[in-house]
Amino acid sequence: MLRPLLLLALVLLPALARAAPAPYAAPLPMLAVLEVTAADIKGDVLDPGLLTTVTDALRVKVLERVGSRFKVLTRETMMEMVPPDQVNCFIDKCAAEIGRKLQTQFVVSGTVRLVGGRLVMTLEGYETESGRLMGAQQLAVASEAALLDAVMGRTDFPFDAWFPAPPPPPPPPVREVAAAPAQRPSASGDTDARAPQRLNVAVRAGLGFVTGVVGVGGEWRPGWVGLAVGTGYLPLGFALTFGLPGFATGPFLDLHGTVIGSSPFLTLDRTALLYGATAGWLQRVDDWIVRGGLGLAASTEPLRDQGPLSLELSVGRVF
Repeated sequence: MLRPLLLLALVLLPALARAAPAPYAAPLPMLAVLEVTAADIKGDVLDPGLLTTVTDALRVKVLERVGSRFKVLTRETMMEMVPPDQVNCFIDKCAAEIGRKLQTQFVVSGTVRLVGGRLVMTLEGYETESGRLMGAQQLAVASEAALLDAVMGRTDFPFDAWFPAPPPPPPPPVREVAAAPAQRPSASGDTDARAPQRLNVAVRAGLGFVTGVVGVGGEWRPGWVGLAVGTGYLPLGFALTFGLPGFATGPFLDLHGTVIGSSPFLTLDRTALLYGATAGWLQRVDDWIVRGGLGLAASTEPLRDQGPLSLELSVGRVF
């Protein structure tokens, strides 16, 4: 018996795990490393392939320092978003403009210049929205090979200091639901939050109340179901009542019964059980209620001068 259940669990659990929604995680801000360019260098002093390799090495260093806090764009992603001829930056602060086109929060640019026979690479980091320079650093080497070695071998690039961690997302708002005050039904069945809690007790008198022709009594209805007790020409009768909570305006249904002997209204040869059901409408106006309904009545003994139809018309007050 247990073996089929275990096999079923092994089949269903992976599917349920895949179907379970992943917890919400705020998207990481984006950072772009632009292509390293050669500025103010005439002729074929630098190999373009070397600059591409230096850019790749620089992107790896950025990933090592801030890859857990930022989404670093690849070269292919940038080429899809911005034409290749617009990704290179040769003048100050054009890097921020390219970063805005790439929709990144920060951008890193690199420029290589020939100064006194040495190659000097200047790295700069910008906040794209404001164009603010977040940091800069220079590397000076004697040859092309030394430039690549200097980038790949260096482990203290200050990218984590240039680009601070983004603030954590705010926690989801917590809605506090205050306890609703006790409410009092109005004439239309609506509630008034300013009213104190009611006893949900009604006292009423009228024609055909519970089991009497002219009767008085009371009803307690804490919710949709209540209990009524009344008397008149007949002995004490009981009714199980159904209606809107708090005696609000709406339909009602009573299931009532009593044990009777002789009565000025009903002529019986011996004691009998009188029972029946009445359905109608309850109208509430402030603390007053008016009920009207029709029903069917029956008895365990024949009733002379009494048909099966019953009528109720009563007026009461709610406390």
